[in-house]
Amino acid sequence: LRGFTINLPGVGAVSLEDALSRAEGPGLDRALDYLIQESQPVIPAGLIVNPTYTYLVLFIVVIAVLWFGVNNSAKEIVKEEPIYARERGVNLQILPYLGSKFLILGVISAIQTALLMLLMFGSLELAGLWLGHQVPPAQYMLPYPAMFGVLVVTSLCGVALGLLLSACVNSPDRANALLPYVIIPQLILGGGVITVKSGVLFYLAALFSPVYWAFRAVRRGVPQLPSDFHWHLDYDDSVWICLAALAVQTMVLLALTGWFLKQKDEGNG
Repeated sequence: LRGFTINLPGVGAVSLEDALSRAEGPGLDRALDYLIQESQPVIPAGLIVNPTYTYLVLFIVVIAVLWFGVNNSAKEIVKEEPIYARERGVNLQILPYLGSKFLILGVISAIQTALLMLLMFGSLELAGLWLGHQVPPAQYMLPYPAMFGVLVVTSLCGVALGLLLSACVNSPDRANALLPYVIIPQLILGGGVITVKSGVLFYLAALFSPVYWAFRAVRRGVPQLPSDFHWHLDYDDSVWICLAALAVQTMVLLALTGWFLKQKDEGNG
């Protein structure tokens, strides 16, 4: 302890040996507390972990889930066009036909979503156990059960989008060729590549991008980030708003699919 000095409030610079030899009771406690505080680095009251990698993982998962739904259904109607036309002549109704397709493909997409989450987040959880901390941080994403629900709704919206594409084309090859042009706008408007804050881009994303609403739903903590951070956005951080938007988009897509099928019937008639 010799050779070390400390600055005590109201006293000034004294040797550490002298301060400890004279201090008794509370005085010693104050001296030790002050010494510890002076020797430690400053730790902020609230530690903010950079959420970028967590958000990018979530964005990739959302894109993959939407692609499951679109890819599963994009050829489903057009490949059965001759059978559909014949069955329509025997009083097959559009609504039951479309509903059965949507239900079966939705179940398949939900199973694919569960497998993707198991592989993706299971691997990350194992890596977190090995590293000794949670990967990715839980404060920046929905809990897994709620996330699964959002992703299933997203995959159902993808199924509806794929059925619309299938109803609009005249061959399975054309449906395959148009798949990238369906997914690429979702990459741009989804909010993971370009931050969607306001203006025309926001309205386009809100109206035409299921990925925007799904990505907004599964990520957490965006409004609480520092205002100068590029991920920071001011909005109502409610999952229910996003689910309602996804449900509306799904219903609109299914209604448009039914309308296009009706137009095909009239054209064939």
